[in-house]
Amino acid sequence: MTAFWRILSVISHPLLIVTYAMICMLVSNPFIFGSADLSGQLPYMAIVFFSTFFIPALAVAMMKALNMVNSFELKTRKERVGPLFATCVLYAAFYFNVTRSNTLPPAFINFLFGALISLFMCLFINSFYKISLHAVGMSGLVMGLFIFYFSGSSDSITLVTGTHTWDVNFVLIPIILLIITGLVSSGRLILKAHQLDEIFAGWLLGVAGQVISAVW
Repeated sequence: MTAFWRILSVISHPLLIVTYAMICMLVSNPFIFGSADLSGQLPYMAIVFFSTFFIPALAVAMMKALNMVNSFELKTRKERVGPLFATCVLYAAFYFNVTRSNTLPPAFINFLFGALISLFMCLFINSFYKISLHAVGMSGLVMGLFIFYFSGSSDSITLVTGTHTWDVNFVLIPIILLIITGLVSSGRLILKAHQLDEIFAGWLLGVAGQVISAVW
């Protein structure tokens, strides 16, 4: 079971959250990204994945190689300072670039802004308190997709099973992700990576970032 919780933690890594949000939005309403064709969507996914996961992860790997952090798990508040600061700078640069270029839809940019707000709050709070970054990321993803749904930007999802076609309401995605968030949070507790209060604080911070972005 320990292996299961570790795999779940890797899959739900905070740096992957923005990519997951984009995939969910694309599945629901690809037209807001300018193309319903997969080949037209791949460049957007590649840019987002490269900018919000690959480059920040590479920065952390370089810090690990330079012995600035002891492990990729970043178990202590001190170890988190450098990676959090680097990620804040990289996310901020990406956000301002896509805002100026208008290459991505407002719904996604709003989610990215919410993630950026939560990230900067994490950097500040890390000075005196260890917060669950997994809880921040997953709760932000759930809240961001609920906002995406209630703003009217989403559409139903069409599933084809054999000869049958099903139209599934998009709201099921954040509901399912809410359940997964509970599992991820439980895993962090089981792995003794966090205390319960650090999980709750992470939930609040993730939700707060998306709410602030929505009402900004």
